[in-house]
Amino acid sequence: MAGARKVGIAGISWVLSEPAEPGMTEQQARELLRRANRGRRWWMVPTLWPRGRAAQERLQQAALAGNMTALLVLAGPGPLPDPRLSTAWTEWFRRHYEVRVLLHHLLRGHSPLSQEPAVSDPLGIIAMRPGEHELTDDMRPGIAVAAALTGHPVAGIARRKILAAGDQDVVDDVCELARDVPALAEFCLRHDLVPADPTRAACFLLLHGRYARYRAADPDGSLALEAYAGADAATRPRLASAVVDGGLFDLLHRITASGGEARTALLSGKPLAELCASLARHERWAQLWRHVIELPVADAVRQIGRFPPQWRPERAAERPLYAELRAAPAGAVAAAAADPQLLTTVELRAAKLIGLGRSRAAAIIRRSAGRRRSRDSDPLYLERYALPSGELLSRRPYDEPTYPVLVVPCEGGTVVAGEPASLWRYTDDDRTRIYGGCVGHLVATAGGWAATSATDLLIGSAQGELTHRVPLSDLGLAPGRSRWERPVDQLVVSADGTRLAFAGGGRVVVTDQNGRLLAAGRPEAEQPGQVSRGFEREPTAPVEALGFLGDALITASRARTVRRENKADVVEYGDRDWQEVTVHDSWSLVCWTVAPNGGLARGRRFWRVWHFTARYENEDREDTRHPDWVDWRLTVEELPCCPSGLLLTGVEGSTSDSDPRRAPVTRDRVRTAQVVLAQDPARYDALPAMSPAIRWNEYRDVNRPTVLPGTSYLTTGAPDRDRLQLYDLRRGAVLALLGRPVADLEPADLDAVLALSGYQDDPCVRVLRARLEHRFGRTTGRP
Repeated sequence: MAGARKVGIAGISWVLSEPAEPGMTEQQARELLRRANRGRRWWMVPTLWPRGRAAQERLQQAALAGNMTALLVLAGPGPLPDPRLSTAWTEWFRRHYEVRVLLHHLLRGHSPLSQEPAVSDPLGIIAMRPGEHELTDDMRPGIAVAAALTGHPVAGIARRKILAAGDQDVVDDVCELARDVPALAEFCLRHDLVPADPTRAACFLLLHGRYARYRAADPDGSLALEAYAGADAATRPRLASAVVDGGLFDLLHRITASGGEARTALLSGKPLAELCASLARHERWAQLWRHVIELPVADAVRQIGRFPPQWRPERAAERPLYAELRAAPAGAVAAAAADPQLLTTVELRAAKLIGLGRSRAAAIIRRSAGRRRSRDSDPLYLERYALPSGELLSRRPYDEPTYPVLVVPCEGGTVVAGEPASLWRYTDDDRTRIYGGCVGHLVATAGGWAATSATDLLIGSAQGELTHRVPLSDLGLAPGRSRWERPVDQLVVSADGTRLAFAGGGRVVVTDQNGRLLAAGRPEAEQPGQVSRGFEREPTAPVEALGFLGDALITASRARTVRRENKADVVEYGDRDWQEVTVHDSWSLVCWTVAPNGGLARGRRFWRVWHFTARYENEDREDTRHPDWVDWRLTVEELPCCPSGLLLTGVEGSTSDSDPRRAPVTRDRVRTAQVVLAQDPARYDALPAMSPAIRWNEYRDVNRPTVLPGTSYLTTGAPDRDRLQLYDLRRGAVLALLGRPVADLEPADLDAVLALSGYQDDPCVRVLRARLEHRFGRTTGRP
């Protein structure tokens, strides 16, 4: 901006929006003042007010920018400054939030009603009487603030008055403000201005890094300890940081010797990093090591890189721990400490469909050329990944006319169910159509895969080939009347992949992985005996969710009660009648075992393990459906990593089945996911690391937590649909120790680390094991 001038006050610099007019003459300034005064008589000539206001703002801006002529003209002939100068200064202080400390210093002892005179009078008087030997009582309240206005002529006037006065009370006042204003502190130290009180003087020198002068003034550190004890919450961290920067480690030890909040504040977070950096800078390696071994493992790994490569601890017993800390990857340990349950993340950019197999994942992905975002015209690819490593096993184009709706990876290929009706087997070089009907469900088993159609239970091998077709009629289920009908409502597989369970028409069937019938029965719906007042019970299916728990089968039934209240109100276009509908769903779980006669024997029952309540407005009183087909669903899965544990996931979905030839379109919101221990159904363990957000997925609610078939891992899709995340609760429970203070570790924690099979070579587990062995003096002999 032409003519603009950059100025700064108290270390704050800015560019004026208008020229500061440094060459403004007294005649020009008085002309502006005359216009401003005429503007006060706006009731006589209305056009005078905007002209006067513009002239006053121009004069005030020039005064604040450092034009002494404008400042003196605006202040007036005296003896007190004009109120318009007060308005200018007050507005400046309020607009620049960073210099609030100056305003607070000016307003000491003043009521809020006298703020403007308190701001303007001392500053204006100092400018009106610039003689360096003149420091009157009415200047004293503002002399320190005036000296802090770096870049303004008033600062030079005030500083000359301070040096000429030689008044220790004024020096104490200036030094008090200088603790928070570095530019003013630099002025004080340059001219040997320090507080008279020894404690305040030591604190002042320490805060501003004059360590040589501080050591001379406080050789035993008693003054600094007294200053720290009497400091406020804002000054204590600054003092501690100054002690660390100056390498005053003996003083720091005395500050933290009492423990409590002081030790916690100084030996954690940013102060801890500053302490370690200072110890390394002063090459105090033994002292740094004593701090590092008392830190949580994650913090110790972060700080161990400060040691020089040739350094080793003096004690031989500490060297194995030091070697493991040096070898541990800091990034991996920090990530594990931040999210212990997260095992790995597989990047799947623009995935249209994701399917899970036994330690594998398959995805239909739209790939774009270069780095641009994918478009609908870009080609589709079928990709297979190894889990949990995330290694890409194969990739091939997917250019079929059928749209994929279900996919399961196998060892020797990938099985894809397309739309409207087909089941394909894909290998790296070929594709084969293995079934021509409409497939409703597709899951991975220990021996391959299983699917259901309108008439058959389909069984496939690990190579993806179709090996068995079991008619549903042989299993006691009525087949569909058309190829589009779905007589099987659900199909689930046990954790070991050797058993299947499916429900349809009120009948539950359990088979082995080859389709051989093991048990069948017709569970009745579990209905609570009491209904809340005003609610009515609605009929529901006897089985709405299935799952396995060891050798037992778990069924979930829903009890639904509804309350409808007629409402009426007046709107713009007339009267409006509507209903407020409240729907309350609660689920109960029942445990079933296989009876000797091939039936299902009822076992333990858990009432009300999950419940939801929803309210909505129904303008069509004859329509009893939920709006937009909103419904609540519950999934039940066995959790191998938690003995006798179930993973329950509640899902709010909006479904539409208007076209029976299409797979249901779902818009799902995972409300919450919990682990329920079957021995104690009243205990619910939430999954803190898995909180999926709302996500649109055309065919499958893969964003919900689910168990990866054949493993103890949990998987969930990220909210942006571009990655698949794997969680291991067993590993997560152990790696949570990475961030735990050393004093809180227990011998049982070492036993838990040693019992974590499959992860003993994991660098995070290795360094944690080494820390626990050193903590409890136990040597396991493991590398």
